[in-house]
Amino acid sequence: RAVGRVSSLAGFVTAVACWGRARCIAVLGVFVASQHLRVSILVPSGCGVVNSGAAMTLGLVGVCISATMAYACRSPLLLFIALVLTGCSEALFSVSRGSVVRTAVPVRHRGRAVAMLGGINRMARAIGPAVGAWCSFRFGLWSTMLLRAVLAGVGAVALHYQLVVTGSSDPLSTLRPFGNVGDGGKAATSASTAHGSCMAAVNSIMSTVRANQTSIVTGGVVAFTLALIRQARNIVLSLKGDNVGLTSESIGIAFSLGYACDSLLFIPVGWVMDTHGRKTCGVPAFFVLSIGLLLIPMVTSEHGLVLVSIWLALGNGLSSGLLMTIGTDLAPRAFAGQFIGVWHLICDGGALCGPLLLGILSDASSLDTSAMICAGIGVFGGTWFLLCLPETLGART
Repeated sequence: RAVGRVSSLAGFVTAVACWGRARCIAVLGVFVASQHLRVSILVPSGCGVVNSGAAMTLGLVGVCISATMAYACRSPLLLFIALVLTGCSEALFSVSRGSVVRTAVPVRHRGRAVAMLGGINRMARAIGPAVGAWCSFRFGLWSTMLLRAVLAGVGAVALHYQLVVTGSSDPLSTLRPFGNVGDGGKAATSASTAHGSCMAAVNSIMSTVRANQTSIVTGGVVAFTLALIRQARNIVLSLKGDNVGLTSESIGIAFSLGYACDSLLFIPVGWVMDTHGRKTCGVPAFFVLSIGLLLIPMVTSEHGLVLVSIWLALGNGLSSGLLMTIGTDLAPRAFAGQFIGVWHLICDGGALCGPLLLGILSDASSLDTSAMICAGIGVFGGTWFLLCLPETLGART
């Protein structure tokens, strides 16, 4: 997974590429948000329809294919479709991985385990923008998509080798799609039971939502707002760099330095979350990110962009693994996959709205104003987290 993420340039590559195609920030927001239009696959994957190691491999293969499509496309419509397929492919991987963590990792180690996963991704993202900046300088901007495809393919082959060729056991093989997790059940695969499986999936989703509606509402506000300001942070940094006249290479370096600082925090953050609770790091993360967004109007040079990028990265690092940890804390053991599928749906809703909201507000007023509004949303999310969501450490075992 980390190998596949090395060439993912987050909002940077997509933003600069689409910004070159259309000088409308609202259109840019639609393109960036398209990576999170994976609603149709999130909940079914959580229900166990694709809960197997093959799903993770298939997700990486899908990223490889969609990145190749994005590289080869010559129209905005095909690029939009490719980005949607990328999001769906990543959903297959992410939801299955969340089910594994919920089942396999004891609650006393969960914060550290999830923070470690987040840290690996952050280290990959620290390398990604720098590699992408070099590739775009030497071979053109769209070569970064080809690099993403190659590395995703490498990740898929490595995962397939681990799960199939070496005969290693599938970590998801013990998950039952519509029953208790970890009881060794197997999903029905025959065509004759397909209709019944679909109905069971719908029923399990609805029953899970009804039984956990308080957790979904209170925790969902935290997940939605944090995902929104995270995405807003990526896009606003890219566009602010463009506004002050920086090249794509300079913006990539700023992102890399930010993610490098970000990746230094995942080990202590995981320990603090497991020892002192999820709020200890989560609540400050909201306010640090909000302050960073408020500093955006003051950026006038490359040095200023780097400093703000590092500050925002520190805020993001404080939330390393936070959303996945809270989601697995709140997930009922019997229907962990279904709950985590819904949880990812909420997180993706925030990630989807971030670029769209930023684009609409920027076109209506200015980029600086939209950054300040997103900062206000972050303050609201941090306050809600502090006052309305009970501590989830030890909420479920």
